Amino acid sequence: MLEGQADKAIEKVDENAPFAGVPFLIKELVLHAEGVPHSMGSRIGENTVIPVDSELMARFRKAGLILAGTTTTPEFGYNAATEAVIYGATRNPWNLNHSPGGSSGGSAAAVASGIVPIAHANDGGGSIRIPASCSGLVGLKPTRGRVPAGPFNSEPLNGIAIEFAVTRTIRDTAVLLDQVAGPDLGSYSKLEVTHAPYGQLIQETVRPLKVAWTTETNSGAFVDPECIEAVHKTVQVLKELGHEVVEARPKYEQASFTKATVDIWTANIYQMIKGGCSGNW
Repeated sequence: MLEGQADKAIEKVDENAPFAGVPFLIKELVLHAEGVPHSMGSRIGENTVIPVDSELMARFRKAGLILAGTTTTPEFGYNAATEAVIYGATRNPWNLNHSPGGSSGGSAAAVASGIVPIAHANDGGGSIRIPASCSGLVGLKPTRGRVPAGPFNSEPLNGIAIEFAVTRTIRDTAVLLDQVAGPDLGSYSKLEVTHAPYGQLIQETVRPLKVAWTTETNSGAFVDPECIEAVHKTVQVLKELGHEVVEARPKYEQASFTKATVDIWTANIYQMIKGGCSGNW
């Protein structure tokens, strides 16, 4: 927890903001908050403190959220389990023998355990969606360009990574997205605005959609039977809601995809170390 941060924020909060006074935690990766540690899960960045808020952090504050502390991440977010050497293993509050997933596992564990109702998270290869699934939370990876990441990380992971949060309810996710969505100055992309706020849209009847599903992995990796069962149950629910569901998946050359992904990740990690850990803001 961050000593003094919450008290200062409470003094400035707008009582009419939708999340006025709600305690909030941020993941120590990509998002910047003034005067707050930003280790990126690495001993290299252990003493790094950020001098200014990023645009998204400013919007979180404007929404009324009170920054109370930071959450753990695997080193540079490069793992689906949150077990950085600097902090040790983060455990799943539902079962301490299990992982909450990663790389936003610290945020997921904090929300799932009831420490806070909302916590910042980000997602390049599943880092919001994996811990949300492991921890029983709502984890949305918004479309590229929907949520700002500037000014220092306008396109994290060359646009693959997206900033947002994990929550306990669809309502909180929708209302939070209303508060933070929209391009920031110098953004590379801008999306069309929806016809109504997300908080309202979740109350509307959804038109029939065509939804593809699969229980297979492109790599041929084993899929647990419980996961397969969950997919089939979801397919049945979608059918009952009137949607068209088809079994289909994209097909691509796994080795080339893996190499391209690793190239992008490693190049970005180099830039994170060069910029973030050396204080070149």
